[in-house]
Amino acid sequence: MLKLLISLGSSVIVFFLLNCYVGWHFLMMIDGWGVAPSLLWYWLIYGLLAFSFFLVSLPPSWLLRRHAAYSALVYVSSLYLGIFAIALPLLALADLLGWGAGLAPLPAGLTAFGSAVYANGGLAFGIALLCTLYGFYRARRIALTEYDVVINKAAPALPQARIVMISDLHLGNAAQAPQLDTMVRRVKELRPDLFLLGGDVFDHGTTPALTAHAAAALGSIKATYGSYYVVGNHEHYLGPADPLANTGMRRLFDETVEIAGSLYLVGAKDDSFRDRLRTEQLVAPLDRSKPVILLAHQPSGIAENEMAGVDLQLSGHTHRGQIFPGTLLVRLFHRRHYGYYRCRRLQLIVSSGAGTWGFPLRIGSQNEMVLIRLEARPPR
Repeated sequence: MLKLLISLGSSVIVFFLLNCYVGWHFLMMIDGWGVAPSLLWYWLIYGLLAFSFFLVSLPPSWLLRRHAAYSALVYVSSLYLGIFAIALPLLALADLLGWGAGLAPLPAGLTAFGSAVYANGGLAFGIALLCTLYGFYRARRIALTEYDVVINKAAPALPQARIVMISDLHLGNAAQAPQLDTMVRRVKELRPDLFLLGGDVFDHGTTPALTAHAAAALGSIKATYGSYYVVGNHEHYLGPADPLANTGMRRLFDETVEIAGSLYLVGAKDDSFRDRLRTEQLVAPLDRSKPVILLAHQPSGIAENEMAGVDLQLSGHTHRGQIFPGTLLVRLFHRRHYGYYRCRRLQLIVSSGAGTWGFPLRIGSQNEMVLIRLEARPPR
């Protein structure tokens, strides 16, 4: 607990100092325009904007009762966060160039860049604003990412399969009913043999009305061999209620199902469950001459899963960092954070998710649905 408190405290202090740095530059910018605000009011308002991040990162139930107010706070906080995240490295680079120019001559192009950032004080913040507005747009778009996967095992009754996976919708954030309906329509057009939900469909921002709409919409998808889902960490935090219980979809809660007598689909509890079974326990009773697919919310335990005999793991959770520079920092927490990986006998696909968490922004990443064309081909 002490280590956790120290870590959280250190993070808050660093976040505070970085915001002070950007806030000081913004103050210099408007001062250059001839605007001289009261320093007390300036830092008070700026501080509220900066730390609105923490308000929308937690499940504030008192705000959810007035959903319009909560949505407004989310968008104001997101606008600030996007500007802060893009402006910070630009300003820091310009400061480093200015500092370096004072020590030694720099190439003309670099000094010109540093000067341009400070020209009229607005270039860094202007770029950041444009990137953030584009990030709002990208958060409401969804791409289709396709993979061709070969498993060197026999599956006589199902040698080829089309699998569609959606994860991390976080309904109520950027993904609302219209976006969900578009996804459902596109999934149906893909005619999947298996439809999978990789967790975190629901979040603290999902209203009861949107939950009911999602249950009906997702339940209307009829895959040839069924629709299955696992629970993500955010759904675990929401409690034991299962909004998809009566939709015709099947929850895999440390459970296994055999598909067409040809392959196994294993659904693991999320890492946030203390009573979750080890992958080895889940697959022990299976005939591992058949393909084994693991649906797990988080891309963790890769070595263990490979040793247990999993052939293909499908995961989400990471959002690919969602917002720059998180798209770079995510690598510090998840070695395999996005895309396709080959880990000896195990193949891993990590989705960036179909929605956004916390902030309706996508800067440097994208929402996606995943289509896997699976072929079971025994070695010759």
